Formats: sequence, C-alpha cells, structure tokens
Amino acid sequence: MKLDDDNIYEITIGSDGKTATVIHAEFSCTGIGYYWCGNSSCASYVIVDGVSFTARGKPVSVKVGDDYVVLIHRGNLACHNGSERSLMVGSPCYTAAAWDDELNTFNSPYSSELVLGVSEFEP
Repeated sequence: MKLDDDNIYEITIGSDGKTATVIHAEFSCTGIGYYWCGNSSCASYVIVDGVSFTARGKPVSVKVGDDYVVLIHRGNLACHNGSERSLMVGSPCYTAAAWDDELNTFNSPYSSELVLGVSEFEP
C-alpha cells in the first residue's frame, strides 16, 4: 500500500502563521490502483498540536482578510444546491471551517440549511 507524497502536507490555519499537518488517506495498491473512498471522498486527518481532526475530502486553506479558512472539497453526493437539482460528478462543492485559538478547535456552520439559496428577488 502507498500514500502519494502530495497527500501529506501543511496548511496555514491561523493569522499568526499557525499550521496544521494534513494526511489525506487516498492510498493506492501496486497493480490494483486507488482504494475506493466513496462518493464523499477519502478521509483526511488534520493534525493540530498533536490532536487529530477528521474530515471527508482534501482540505486546503485560503486567506480571507486577516484570517485563514479551511476549505474541504466534497463529493457531489455530499452537497446540495439552491436550485434543488442533482449535482453532476465533479461539480464544485466545499465546506468551510476556521481555527479557534481560544478553544483549540475548528468552528464550522451548524446547519443543513443552504448557505446561498435561490432568491425570488430578480435584479
């Protein structure tokens, strides 16, 4: 069994430069190919100060103002949209989390509601 080098990496999670180590568990087997991870992608482990946080999908971080947000790409069956149509394979969809220095954990939305739904307003 093998884990590609680009599946172990660092991401920035804090405005002070704090980082986390990511292990994206997308293993491959010689002569067989990649392990089947399912529609919601492979598991990832985000390790911060010796504590492991788990997600499905491959996390990246982006700077938003002075803060960093961790975005996790999700498989199309793990998402929904404002038009209530089925997502096609490969449709872009992400969940987001932000590091909380005071609580030493990630904060993320606690709702299954759409972040942006279709509005009746027509500009």
